[in-house]
Amino acid sequence: MIRSVWKTSVLVRCTALLNGRIVPSRVRPPLLVLISNLHTPLKTTAPSLKLLRTELLSLSKAGQLKEALEVVHNVQQLNYPMHSNVICQLLNFAIHWRNEDVFTTALGLITDSNITCDEQVYTTIIKGLLTFNGFNEAMKVYGEMTDKGLVPRQDLLYNLLEDCLKRKDTVNSCLFFDILLTRSLLPPTPLINEFIALCLEEGLHEYVMKLLEFFSVLTLPLDEELVHQLKWYFDKCTSRAPASDKHWNTALTTVSDKGVCLNCDAQLPPIILSKKQIDMLCAFIMKEIKQASVSSRTAAWGRQVATSQIHTLSKLIASKGPFHYIIDGLNVAYGGDNRFRFNKILKLCEKLNKNKDARILVIGGYQLIRHLIVGTVNGGRKMTKQEATQHYASLGIHLFIKHNRALDDLYLINATLMSGGSTLLVSNDQFRDHLHHIASCDPAMIRILKQWLLSSQVKMLSDKKSPFTLLYPPSYATTVHLDSSEDCYHIPTTNHHWLCVKRVIHYD
Repeated sequence: MIRSVWKTSVLVRCTALLNGRIVPSRVRPPLLVLISNLHTPLKTTAPSLKLLRTELLSLSKAGQLKEALEVVHNVQQLNYPMHSNVICQLLNFAIHWRNEDVFTTALGLITDSNITCDEQVYTTIIKGLLTFNGFNEAMKVYGEMTDKGLVPRQDLLYNLLEDCLKRKDTVNSCLFFDILLTRSLLPPTPLINEFIALCLEEGLHEYVMKLLEFFSVLTLPLDEELVHQLKWYFDKCTSRAPASDKHWNTALTTVSDKGVCLNCDAQLPPIILSKKQIDMLCAFIMKEIKQASVSSRTAAWGRQVATSQIHTLSKLIASKGPFHYIIDGLNVAYGGDNRFRFNKILKLCEKLNKNKDARILVIGGYQLIRHLIVGTVNGGRKMTKQEATQHYASLGIHLFIKHNRALDDLYLINATLMSGGSTLLVSNDQFRDHLHHIASCDPAMIRILKQWLLSSQVKMLSDKKSPFTLLYPPSYATTVHLDSSEDCYHIPTTNHHWLCVKRVIHYD
């Protein structure tokens, strides 16, 4: 193949030279001989599979799906192995360009080529069938997929639920809603709103209650649009119920600082985590630190450093603790303008230590030391780690420097847990990366961690008048509360309001 390309290139160049008459007369005869030698039939080689797949991708992106089908047929004729991702690629572009004929043809190729369907192939087929109004066929393929033990993806379940709701298919809507809740997956708000409306039409009140129970486990406030939809549901239930039946009294209200609902005077319960849950969370965080500390050198070295740091931190907490506050040093120092300012840490510590009896631990990286300067004859030098630690101690602050900056959040959580139940974590960090990672590997642990953060994290607001306005965790749980004994439900919204739903009996 390489020799063929080389011969063609030389032939073209030599011919161009002769036609252009820029070659001296003494050089022309040798060029003519070379051209005659090169004028031999070139062997044609079949295009490679990689080249055909590249051509398939470019044609599909351009919307030339019929030409793309011809490329697939060429792959078959050349007896190349037909991979499932090649067919998936064509199916996806047929869905994108809304070309049902090409989709049907590509679907037939799966059977003709004896392709083993994996989770990706099944997902693409079902999405295509839903796009081209083949709902019954999509349900058959879904059944075949689950029979093989393949777990459908989250987005596929959303698509199936959406199609069922559009068709007013109550049975399958409830089926997929149950599957999502069982897997701790929350559908998008528009789908939940549609499902609540379907529950009202079909009288499926038990599913609305099941949804509220799921929200109470999530430990998160609800979207305002969703809360209004729930209020609409309970109001409609009241208007449709007989006069002698129980009615729902709904109101958008607020909750006092002590956790008392201003609509029904009910006391909201606090967040209470058992000792077993705290111990489980602490062990889990330690395990995450050791696993995440594997460096580019060796895994053993990374685990050794993590073990040593955890041991040092434990000794510090045992000897100087328990602490009242543990501060995210870098989060505070870099907060606001993203410039390191050591004074921010000092001002925050002064605010926290008004009564001069608070024990404070600051955790961060070497930036906490690097910015400290002491005067010398030479005009100043940076403090050593020991000098910086002594400097912080003279200010009433204990310091812990950890090696890996990427593990700031885990060390902060670990230290707060080890220090005791009354210790508060001062940080504006949302811990999104760690929450997302933990949610993917242990859904039960993520619920415990979210509840713990709600009850232990102090956040900061700053402006020109007040550099640090501290937002302490509330004395009550800001989650959905279900009091079945009183038939009373309290649902928090993202804008700090609450929906109070209370069942009352009306007599004629």
